[in-house]
Amino acid sequence: MPSTQVLLGSFTGLTLDDPVRGKLDENPLDGEIEFTPITEGVFGVSVSRGKNRDLERTTAGQLSVSFRNQTRLFDPTNPDSPLREFIVPRRPVRVDVDASPIFTGFVDDWVFDYEPSGVSVTTLHASDGFSIFARNVIGGDDE
Repeated sequence: MPSTQVLLGSFTGLTLDDPVRGKLDENPLDGEIEFTPITEGVFGVSVSRGKNRDLERTTAGQLSVSFRNQTRLFDPTNPDSPLREFIVPRRPVRVDVDASPIFTGFVDDWVFDYEPSGVSVTTLHASDGFSIFARNVIGGDDE
């Protein structure tokens, strides 16, 4: 069975509007992205990318990760969660299988499902860099 790891990234350099990383003289302008594993509670990972037929358009890669959340580890309203700062959109995300990256992109959304029976599931949705290209207009008659 392959070993799957889900990691969320954070930028180590200057970050605007951050009380600690937003100080000019104390933080480098060119930081790195440090990844933190968040594999605890993962019970489903789905990655799709490319196209199914030769004449179809190539679409951005999509990632969906489902977490069991009975402990509220992935609840951004839980002040005791060490992952609270990571549960936001546009955070870098990576999935490794047997220590090889198979998906790198950015979080689009977090979906929280709570059931009266006590079952709690959090789902991370992400897309790769092609989604950024899709939002840009390249060339055109009106330039």
